Amino acid sequence: MKIVQSYWSKPTKKYSDDVFYKHANGWLAKKYNYMAWALSCFNLRKHYDVVELVTDAAGKKLLIDQLELPYTTVNVGLESMSHYPDDLWALGKLYAYSIQDEPFLHVDADVFIWQPFDEVIMNAPLAVQQLEVGYAHYGELMEQINASFTYISPCFHTQAQGMLTAVNAGIIGGTDIAFFNDYTAEAFRFVDRNLLALEHISSLDLYNTIYEQLLFYTLAQARQVDITCCFGGLGKRLDWLFAFPGTLPTSQYTHAAGGGKRDKIVCSRLEHRLRSDYPDYYYWLMHKLRTLEL
Repeated sequence: MKIVQSYWSKPTKKYSDDVFYKHANGWLAKKYNYMAWALSCFNLRKHYDVVELVTDAAGKKLLIDQLELPYTTVNVGLESMSHYPDDLWALGKLYAYSIQDEPFLHVDADVFIWQPFDEVIMNAPLAVQQLEVGYAHYGELMEQINASFTYISPCFHTQAQGMLTAVNAGIIGGTDIAFFNDYTAEAFRFVDRNLLALEHISSLDLYNTIYEQLLFYTLAQARQVDITCCFGGLGKRLDWLFAFPGTLPTSQYTHAAGGGKRDKIVCSRLEHRLRSDYPDYYYWLMHKLRTLEL
């Protein structure tokens, strides 16, 4: 199974005039963003021969030409996405899923693996990090969507009202390419037909989870396709996913999701792991940062 990562640069350009946030991608500072990309990519390459990057021209310049990350193939098809609003950051991931023609697993750049994925995950028709159960924002946003959008994906009508179930797409993929073709086509249809109604959505950041994570789960349920989870039974407790090896005895997978990127302890542990596991690259990166080459 092919491993895929993606980077759409347009969502980061909204901070282009802010020195502190430029290229930080949600992290405390841009150096941690660069460290995260490096550690995530290096760890994937340690275990897998093929790791593809789907990006745009600016992303290739940053990750390949400047950071010199060892991706085996690079696709700059995200150049075609420039007409979309920069708030819709998950569209870059959806595009990466949509162009796959063989079994794949997409791994976010804030995910760090410490051993290969289980074969159950690698052979699953549909695989995700975990289910998200009981997150109130899904129901709240769907109320706004039902009240203001002109097109509602048919599978959304199959979920009961109240607390909704979605997936966490820290990792997402599978062998069922036909499903991914239909899922991504429906996600873009849903987004495209409702672009003029985005002003009615209270949080565009969380809206991304509707057309990526909630739609994935509801369509799989409607099609009766099983979803295999890397982790189960987590509920709302995600703090252990921020742990790096050595901080918890069972830490085998780290996902610095959301607020984890702005946690000083998480950032410190990220830097420590890159320095201890890949010292040559770490000191090369620090030199590039000091000399303003990045």
